[in-house]
Amino acid sequence: MAERSLTSTAAPELLLISHLTQDSLSTVQEYFFAVGEIWKWEFREGLLELPSSQKGPQSSSLRGRPELLVRSISLNSPLEVALTTAATNYAPLAYGMAGLAMLERVVRLIMEWQSHRHDLALSARSMTSQEADEVLRNAANLDAGDPAEAMTPLQPEPRKSVIRISQHQVLRVEHRTEVE
Repeated sequence: MAERSLTSTAAPELLLISHLTQDSLSTVQEYFFAVGEIWKWEFREGLLELPSSQKGPQSSSLRGRPELLVRSISLNSPLEVALTTAATNYAPLAYGMAGLAMLERVVRLIMEWQSHRHDLALSARSMTSQEADEVLRNAANLDAGDPAEAMTPLQPEPRKSVIRISQHQVLRVEHRTEVE
């Protein structure tokens, strides 16, 4: 397969596979809402940088958020969804790629928390607000060692979303640049 660069017009995708605790429509809705809230948080907080190859005179004025799109979905157990993004007039494809990479980091940190919790036989315990904040700070590379940064409260929406996602076993997260 040919290797694609950041300037490619083909959008990469993020494969997310999770075992939902219930097969109800409201559970699926809450799960996708939580993923969408993390997506919004990344852009609202200005956590993403365009790759240097994509920076230009207009890049500093980019304030738009690329649309997070569902490329495919399987509602069988486990839930499997392939997410992608699209370039818009306000946000180039590279900006969406950076958003997918950060979303992957958040989900990987949740997976690590779930694995650690399982190893300690604490699988019945829910993630705390402090643990959710730690996931978000680590994903955003914020310095939790800085007392001022560590004491700054994060917005409740992304914290609640991390906790919601952590309530379901994440089986796999994979950033794919070659789509079949």
